[in-house]
Amino acid sequence: MKNLIIAIVVFSASFVATAQKLSEYKYIVVPAQFTMQKEAGQYNLNQLVASTFKKFDFESMIEGDTPPVGFEPCKALKVLTNKKGFLRTFISLSLKDCYGKTVHTTIEGESGEKDFLKAYYEAFRGAFEDPYIQNHKYVGGSSYRVENENNGKTTAEIIAEAKRQLEAEEAQERAEVNKEKEVVEIASEGKSDYVFEFLGRRYDFKKSLTGFDIFSESSLLGSASKLANGQFDIKAGALSGKGFFDAFGNFILKRVNPINQKEITDTLARIK
Repeated sequence: MKNLIIAIVVFSASFVATAQKLSEYKYIVVPAQFTMQKEAGQYNLNQLVASTFKKFDFESMIEGDTPPVGFEPCKALKVLTNKKGFLRTFISLSLKDCYGKTVHTTIEGESGEKDFLKAYYEAFRGAFEDPYIQNHKYVGGSSYRVENENNGKTTAEIIAEAKRQLEAEEAQERAEVNKEKEVVEIASEGKSDYVFEFLGRRYDFKKSLTGFDIFSESSLLGSASKLANGQFDIKAGALSGKGFFDAFGNFILKRVNPINQKEITDTLARIK
């Protein structure tokens, strides 16, 4: 019981200390392009992150935008994403101060969705459930107590060391992202069991343990899991629905039109 009480006291003290540290920051700066994105603003993630931080008493902006009047760089935290996983997506957010020091890293949000858009949105929502973020209230104060934490180092040395650490972390993140891309590319280079054409686009079906993995333009789009009735449950972004092979080897896809909620039937014509 004594150990439990000590653990609770330590956790409470840690929570208060972190909450107080975050309360010293007023601004959030969101990169125009996260490392895991192929292009700036992809999936509208950057704007989503910026607008979500506004719900928790932060003034947020996209990097490159004109800062608000009175903006103080050392009262701002820059957002970096930490992504990992292949079959599941795990994302946390690291908040770094103007010296490049990590002030806080959120809890990990996760998703089992195959569609990148759905997976990212679900994982980001999970990361924002972090209690320190949800309880943030800006109260001002010094954003970074150099005098207590510099261990005798000059400000220039602290900044240089922080920059080296930040560059190393970003390089590691890029390496992990590239490794994941290589895994997908290697998987997509194997022989396709079925090749279809639909609306001028090629789709490759490759056998998996549960049915098929679906590739398009060398990228993993989603999966087709075989059901007890012989049909397939498709989870592949806009192609999500139910489907089956017809007598000619074409793939008949039934899905719901999100506009009018009516079922539509499409045919993926087999070309190989």
